[in-house]
Amino acid sequence: MKKTIYTSQEYKADISIIVDMIKQFKNPHLVSLYRGALPMGVLLSNIMDLPLSIIDYQTRDTQTLEPKLIKDAGIVNSTNDTIIILDDIIDSYRTLKAAKNYMNSLFPDSDIVGITLHKNTKNEMMHANSEWVRSLNNTNGDWVVYEQWEVL
Repeated sequence: MKKTIYTSQEYKADISIIVDMIKQFKNPHLVSLYRGALPMGVLLSNIMDLPLSIIDYQTRDTQTLEPKLIKDAGIVNSTNDTIIILDDIIDSYRTLKAAKNYMNSLFPDSDIVGITLHKNTKNEMMHANSEWVRSLNNTNGDWVVYEQWEVL
């Protein structure tokens, strides 16, 4: 598997694109998936002065059995709100899909959108029913190393 370095400059440019994307939604509420999307969620929350909630559901590092809202920053169940689920990278689509289903069960009247920095388009299963997800970059199956999150 090829390793690709995702630079701080690329991250900064992508965050600007995501800010513009989020501005298109009505009453956005950010929801980060714990752990990978927390840096992105905190940054976007600070830049845009938006609430940030957190879902714990990890399928890679630890096997969390069910998604759980561990921080609710005031999500309202309304057709006037858009819940934006953030993740750093999607490969199997399992985590993001489970997070969406979970949020739909809690807030069935809210629109839900997924935004990710990367997706692996070599995984064809990911494309099924994923039209609600907007991803900025295609990994082409590469292992992505996030330069700005590396421990020095």
